[in-house]
Amino acid sequence: MKNNKILRYFLVGILLLFFIHQVYSAIFNPVKTQTAEYAEVVDGISVHGMVIREESVVVNSSPGVYHFEVFDGERVSNGGTVAEIYESASSSYTVSRIEEINEQIKDMEELQSYNSVIASDLSLADAKVNEALSDLIISCRGGDFSHSGTLTHKLTSAISRRQIITGEQTDFSARINELKQERDSLNATLPAPSGQVSAPMSGYFLTHVDGYETVFADKKAEDLTPELLDSAKPDKIPENTIGKIVSGYEWMVVAKIPIGEIQNYSAGDELSIHTSVNGGTDLPVTVKAINMSKERDEATIVLSCGSVSQELASTRFCDFTIVNNVYTGLKIAKSALRIIDSKTGVYIKNGGMLEFVPVKVIYAQDDYIICEKNNSNESALRLYDDVVIKGKKLYDGKVVN
Repeated sequence: MKNNKILRYFLVGILLLFFIHQVYSAIFNPVKTQTAEYAEVVDGISVHGMVIREESVVVNSSPGVYHFEVFDGERVSNGGTVAEIYESASSSYTVSRIEEINEQIKDMEELQSYNSVIASDLSLADAKVNEALSDLIISCRGGDFSHSGTLTHKLTSAISRRQIITGEQTDFSARINELKQERDSLNATLPAPSGQVSAPMSGYFLTHVDGYETVFADKKAEDLTPELLDSAKPDKIPENTIGKIVSGYEWMVVAKIPIGEIQNYSAGDELSIHTSVNGGTDLPVTVKAINMSKERDEATIVLSCGSVSQELASTRFCDFTIVNNVYTGLKIAKSALRIIDSKTGVYIKNGGMLEFVPVKVIYAQDDYIICEKNNSNESALRLYDDVVIKGKKLYDGKVVN
């Protein structure tokens, strides 16, 4: 009997010591964690390149004020009107106001034709207002005011749609009539244009001219050497230049690359580049040429791309990455990685205790790693897991605070 009591006291003591040890470890030997997040990492060569396109400068010597009929970066057809010429700035302003009124009338008439099914989604209307407001703020904050009119119209249109849904505004007839009267009054006082400028070819029209439009006009891909790139200087911009037309459906980008990288590329290779141009998407390109310098200590890579957009049409110099691989998975600090019983893995917090889970590292940098996302039901690292990146005496089942 006495021996049974001693045994019970001994077992209680052992459990008490274990509990005290766990509490002590949790309080005085805390762990630091980091949330596992989804990430996409582009691995490649970062370079600074020059964009080369088929470009033709548009010159017109007619006196007067030019009112452009196309937005900067907008596509125009061969023979299409690029600008109308007026004798005064006030006439150009009047035309702008008439165009703005026509857009407002069109938009309000479209709003009035909405049925209850289309106009019933208030959450979608709120999202459209937030999106339009965000686009306007980002554009103005970045100093780009060229599209402020279009973005402002987009915002007011989104607000009007929301007003229809909520019942704040259901009839735009009075406002439409007011706008039509204003438009008719402006048209009555507007003089006829004294001339116009037509597009000499199809393409994207841009008002910005930098002098590089014809510098490489007669150069082939094989001619774009490091020496030529270094010596390239803009030509003098012709007088009475009002803009340029970017034609063709192919553009080239030429950039210097480290001499040790040239063996990784050859003419005809199909790659992709990652750049902030065109919304930051990856663009497919083809290697046209790899050109060595005369001293064979530098090289240029010439890439061609068939994806043309307004953003690309207006870009001359850009930073981009020649993509070798794109890694997607769960990003965590490199300090979280541990090897237990010959298995590579990390500790995660699971219900107040630590659990060791295996991981497969697919990409590593000095301070972080990308782990393969495991979709099986096995014990694995999951999105938003709390991963231990700092701690001592870690083991499965350890109680942590």
